[in-house]
Amino acid sequence: MYPRLYRLGGVLALLAVGAAGCARLAMLAFQKPEITFRGVEVYSFGLGGASLDVLVDVYNPNSFGFAVERLTYDLEVEDTPWGSGETESSLAVPPRDTATLRLPIEVDWSRLGGVGREVLQAGKVRYGVSGRVTIRSDRGKFEVPYDRTGEVSILQSDRQR
Repeated sequence: MYPRLYRLGGVLALLAVGAAGCARLAMLAFQKPEITFRGVEVYSFGLGGASLDVLVDVYNPNSFGFAVERLTYDLEVEDTPWGSGETESSLAVPPRDTATLRLPIEVDWSRLGGVGREVLQAGKVRYGVSGRVTIRSDRGKFEVPYDRTGEVSILQSDRQR
């Protein structure tokens, strides 16, 4: 009777170790996606502010597709903390391909103080955006951090090009 219990215990232990090993292999096989800031589409622009979409490209270097479930972001404009937020989505990213996330943002120039006037005159904005992307695939669920800075023209939208 006891040898049978020992064998059953051994089999269960092997299954537990095997499951943990499979999870580890899935993580090793997963290549982190590349998150890049593609640009901004400006919908309205005036003395009070602007309505725009921040466009974020997600490139999938893997041989399998995944879905972006969630993206969090902390935004800085002209080195001034602007705010943070998150977007829930089910954006599918095919294997070795790119998909674009849109983050709708309302900009109020008065929040930027004197910098707002400079932005209106120069027509350019320095930005910083960072956060985490939650990805789901048949290999598991992963969180990927990102951090980007740059400069973008606010006087011409992608739709006008």
